[in-house]
Amino acid sequence: MNQTVRQPIRLALPAAALALLAFGPSGVLAQGVQCQITTYPRPLAFRDIAIARDAAVGAPISEELMVRSLIRCPRNASFVRGSVGFEVQMIPTQGGSRTVSNAWETGIPGIGVRVFSVSLGRTISGPSPANAIPTINNRNPTTANYFFRHQLVKTGPISLTGNITGRTIYTMRNRIASSGRITDTLDTVNLGTLSVTSRTCTVTTPSVNVPMSRALASTLSRIGEVTGTTNFTIGLQCESGFAVHITLTDATTPGNRTDILTLAPASTAEGVGIRIRKADNMPVSFGPDSAVPENTNQWLVDVSDGLSSIPMTAEYVATGAVTPGTVHGLATFTMSYQ
Repeated sequence: MNQTVRQPIRLALPAAALALLAFGPSGVLAQGVQCQITTYPRPLAFRDIAIARDAAVGAPISEELMVRSLIRCPRNASFVRGSVGFEVQMIPTQGGSRTVSNAWETGIPGIGVRVFSVSLGRTISGPSPANAIPTINNRNPTTANYFFRHQLVKTGPISLTGNITGRTIYTMRNRIASSGRITDTLDTVNLGTLSVTSRTCTVTTPSVNVPMSRALASTLSRIGEVTGTTNFTIGLQCESGFAVHITLTDATTPGNRTDILTLAPASTAEGVGIRIRKADNMPVSFGPDSAVPENTNQWLVDVSDGLSSIPMTAEYVATGAVTPGTVHGLATFTMSYQ
């Protein structure tokens, strides 16, 4: 009677042990198993870069360069979909940009790189190591090409010009999804030598004297009436391929944001101001003395190809009861090359 009670207990133990052994290894890849990665072309060879002096931080400064990574991953003997697999990570060598959230630094001051994964359909050059492709989770050996778009962007002031030797910008490695194990570096991507120049314009008329025509006070009897239009130009000599912007600033009243220039202290006339118009006859409003992109009341003059001058006009405008006398006004202009 005692034997028939003990025997089922002894048989149950190895059965349980066998069940544990059968399920134990199903979510584990062998230590040392990893993919092979080869990237083309290498180093990254961008065309010569000509940067507009006042380009905004984050602005693209190069063409998009397509890069192909050939990734070969071994057989996954313990395949269970969704539980194990290979992740491919990109690790920025120079760190993430502090000024452009979706770019990595290149080691060249003011120049970063933005990386877009075609297979993921998004930019992956964020502030931390990025998964570059979907997880590779197959039972059989896998060989596939993955494509990435690279573009250089402005991350700050660019002080270096000429031929600049590139550096390593990121490495590639595996992360084993089930265990979190990180492999050694599997591939290294470098930036080739860059040829960098700064584009700008030369102002050929740094001081513009506008001799206003004589006008009768009687022609300015009501507020808003205008008279005495005078033409003038701001002369430029520009390189090609960038947008030229300008801001006019009221030198007598720098905070003036209207389209009427304040009279300078030397004026003896009263109740009159000066309005400046662009070539399309639109009045110019005044803004801060700054070349930053999107400065208040900054306006686009033209794309710089063939640009040699900015035609403008000046006119008297009644601002109140007009008292005859002399009229003097002073404005400054600030060019912004974007």
